[in-house]
Amino acid sequence: MGILSILFNLIFDRILITYFSFKGIALSTVLMEISFCIIYFYLLNKINLAINIKNLLKSIFRFSLPTLIMSSVIIINTKIAEILNFNKSIILNTLFIVFIIVLSIIIYSFISYMMRIEEYQLLMNKIKNKRKI
Repeated sequence: MGILSILFNLIFDRILITYFSFKGIALSTVLMEISFCIIYFYLLNKINLAINIKNLLKSIFRFSLPTLIMSSVIIINTKIAEILNFNKSIILNTLFIVFIIVLSIIIYSFISYMMRIEEYQLLMNKIKNKRKI
């Protein structure tokens, strides 16, 4: 399934990039991930692996909210960069991309911490324990 997912993603990348530029790649990736998650979900239910829909939807919401907030900040900052013509200078554009990456990590981490997402807290505990060694 993984190779099939990559193959479909590449095909849709080529199609959508002609209409939406680099945003087409992101759109293609999201559409393929959603499609293959639905297929995996269907196959797991078909082989009688019980999946609790309520817990699944809760998990999706927990991870989607920080992602949506982070994405909104990225979109707003990208619009600001377009207005300020950062794309005309390679140095400014590179600095802006680094700034967006760092800002995204900070926002996602902060929201995940505030929402007390269990997986995020486990990750932070593992990082803390590795520093003690």
